[in-house]
Amino acid sequence: MPAVITQPRSIALLFAVLVGCSHAAPTPAAQPVPRDNESDRFEFKVRADFFDGVGGDTAALDRMMTYCEQVLASNSAHAEALVWHGAGLFGRASHSARAFRGLRTGVRSKRRRRRELLP
Repeated sequence: MPAVITQPRSIALLFAVLVGCSHAAPTPAAQPVPRDNESDRFEFKVRADFFDGVGGDTAALDRMMTYCEQVLASNSAHAEALVWHGAGLFGRASHSARAFRGLRTGVRSKRRRRRELLP
């Protein structure tokens, strides 16, 4: 069974809260973000190369990194270029880690083979 507010003090408090909320200043409407020409957006210039590069196309990743570095050379505070360049560094690191694991596996197999050949 729902609780019924019967005390005058509780009713007055509830009334004050409701009146206060109904007369609160309205929040300003969000202004639409002005859109540049969609093809000019930085994201569209680097996104495809980034994801191709992370997928294994090192030339695409290098192309994206070079573009980001050129933009950062002209404006070191370009936020999008900083973000995409940092993501590219992670992409390169993952390629390096995979290459290292492959190299390590190759070295281990050669060591095993050498032990087998030793008298």
